[in-house]
Amino acid sequence: MELARRGLNLVLLDLDAANLEDTSDMVVSRHGVETKTAVFDLSLVGTPRGDESMRRLRAAIEGLDVGALVNNAGVSRPSMHEADVEALVRMVRVNLWALTEVTAAVLPEN
Repeated sequence: MELARRGLNLVLLDLDAANLEDTSDMVVSRHGVETKTAVFDLSLVGTPRGDESMRRLRAAIEGLDVGALVNNAGVSRPSMHEADVEALVRMVRVNLWALTEVTAAVLPEN
């Protein structure tokens, strides 16, 4: 909201389509900026469904001059001995892999 308040147009990601639409509508109505949206479950990065989400993200930002990126998604789990392997894999995908992939997607090509 703070970035929109300062007049920046936004590209928003969320794994929940309804929440994404509500957030986008709120940002536009309160601050009059433009938004683009992409449904994206960051825990799927590195999977075929995650690859499709990355394609949608790249399409959403195509031609945009991305001036700032806020990677604020994150997952935390109990200690290693308390979590199942799949939960730990999802955590790594969101906290490390998605961070890297999304950052790479918005960097200018050289």
